[in-house]
Amino acid sequence: PALAHCRDGRGFWFALRTRRHAQEPTMPRLASVAVVAAIAALMPTALVGATDYCATDGSDYEYSETLNTYWRKITYNGCPNHRHTNAIGDNPNKAVKSSMTFRVPRYPMYDEDQQVDLSSQGGAIGVTRAGTQIYSPYGGPTYGTVTKYSKSAPYIEGDTFDECGAHSSTSSSVSYHHHIPPSCLLQQLNQTDSAHSPQVGWAADGFPVYGPRGPNGVMMQTCTETGGTYGTDVCTDDCTGYWSTLIGDGYNYRYYILGTYQISTGDCDAPISDGEQSSAYYPFTNVCMNGCVPTDATGSPSLSALNDCSGSAVDGYTSVTGELSALDQNTEACSGNIDEDNDDSGGTGIALPMPVVMGIVMAGIMVGGAVCYRVSGGTKSRTPPIDKHAPSINSQPEVGVTVEMA
Repeated sequence: PALAHCRDGRGFWFALRTRRHAQEPTMPRLASVAVVAAIAALMPTALVGATDYCATDGSDYEYSETLNTYWRKITYNGCPNHRHTNAIGDNPNKAVKSSMTFRVPRYPMYDEDQQVDLSSQGGAIGVTRAGTQIYSPYGGPTYGTVTKYSKSAPYIEGDTFDECGAHSSTSSSVSYHHHIPPSCLLQQLNQTDSAHSPQVGWAADGFPVYGPRGPNGVMMQTCTETGGTYGTDVCTDDCTGYWSTLIGDGYNYRYYILGTYQISTGDCDAPISDGEQSSAYYPFTNVCMNGCVPTDATGSPSLSALNDCSGSAVDGYTSVTGELSALDQNTEACSGNIDEDNDDSGGTGIALPMPVVMGIVMAGIMVGGAVCYRVSGGTKSRTPPIDKHAPSINSQPEVGVTVEMA
């Protein structure tokens, strides 16, 4: 149809314009709009959003810590130091690489009166030494506030957790995270069945986070689940926290990531066979926190949900750990599980904003119009005015859909 309009002298523009245009554009007008469109299409690359994806062999990993008077600042880029698998099951997302900081109190304070509820909290509530985020058991707005095992992320999304027990919630920002024990990190830190788990990271309130095993290698569960007495028996509170001065880590209180895990230097399942977990280990990660923001601290923690300490707050430490160093790239864990369809090289995805896309489209239209104008020998006559009250044709651009996972 456009070529037919070129032949009869009416121009390519006539075929594409809406009815509210009263006359054919002149050649100078076409040229002017084409130039503007071309400039829009060639806007500086700083205005073009780029997404960098993590190399799936762990080679993009970055992690460091710095301490000041009040805060421990963790700098990481969202890429794990171990192999990972993207887009498992219904989750299409990939691990994204971008510089991040996570600030937690250097000297954590314990205050049950200021406990923060995380049962509907999305996003990072902690960071592991492997450069991954820790999320609460919240499964997202579709499933609502976490009140029981069947509404938790492991139960709902466990079949999308990769061989190291993590997945990403979006492909547009850093979000590769754990709801269950970090199997590959535990393997690298030499977890055994008879020993207390190593420290795997930091919680947002400044307390250390450990794997699933407590004193003498016991698999930790909440006292609510075991029927034990908190403070007497070896079991955690409902926040997965445990108060004891006998662990020897310099802290009076710490958290555990509850649940089973797999340790292998060969093939591992992806999705991980322990993904859905057992209700015996609910809530798996923090559904609440008992730490608070010290009243004399200058600045704020990364988790804004934390409350300021009250007069009932007590020291959560006797001494504090110094800066934890970055780990080596973990090439052993699940090293035999090679998925040829999983891109090992990372890469960059370019997301063009709508103004750029429209600029490119308009440039194409204007150039096409100019060519047709020349082919037709120029517009010989004006099109009679069109009634301005006639209905116009509106079109809406398609909007891309990103699948979000908790």
